[in-house]
Amino acid sequence: MEVYGYWGVINKYCIWVLKFIYTNVLWLAFSILGLGALGLAPSTTALFAVQRQWIRGETEIPVFKYFWNYYKSSFIKSNFLFYIMMLLGWIIYFDLKFFMARDGLIFQTISLLLFILSIWYMIVFVYLFPIFIHFELSLLQYIRFACIVGLLHPFNTIIMLITVGLIYYFMLLFPNFFYLGGISLLTYCIMLFSYKCFNSDKLIKAKTLKRDSK
Repeated sequence: MEVYGYWGVINKYCIWVLKFIYTNVLWLAFSILGLGALGLAPSTTALFAVQRQWIRGETEIPVFKYFWNYYKSSFIKSNFLFYIMMLLGWIIYFDLKFFMARDGLIFQTISLLLFILSIWYMIVFVYLFPIFIHFELSLLQYIRFACIVGLLHPFNTIIMLITVGLIYYFMLLFPNFFYLGGISLLTYCIMLFSYKCFNSDKLIKAKTLKRDSK
């Protein structure tokens, strides 16, 4: 029985809150299932996959089944891509620390370039999982395509990064929010902003690479 009016709004709100909490629990559980190091990437991929379906209007999908299927099918590839990015991140981080600790115009210039590169790295990383579950590409193409999306949609990227930053800051202030839907809300916002980019005219040629629903 469908509820209308004021109570209908509250009912829909409560349903969505429960969905975010439920998928957040799944993300935590399957991350632990993979011993953290191996479970984080496929669990995050599966979470984005479920939320992509919600954004596409398919809000009644069997969440657990969909999550589990995507977790299994993306386990190896998502981990490989994730740790490539982590390796690149560590290289940028340690190089930045190394050059910032030294004096001289050359070192300052290199530090500035590395700082710009680190910002671009964060942009690529934010887009990476949505692109991974939305397109069929090679591993290097995922990284390249994330660069392209960030370049073509600077305003969308800035708003998305601000939103992600605010949610992250809120989780720092209220740690319990991390367990009560914080990660799920954060990834949903990223997926929502990314999906708008994927359906823009500038990326119309890339739509042929879009994954079918699983």
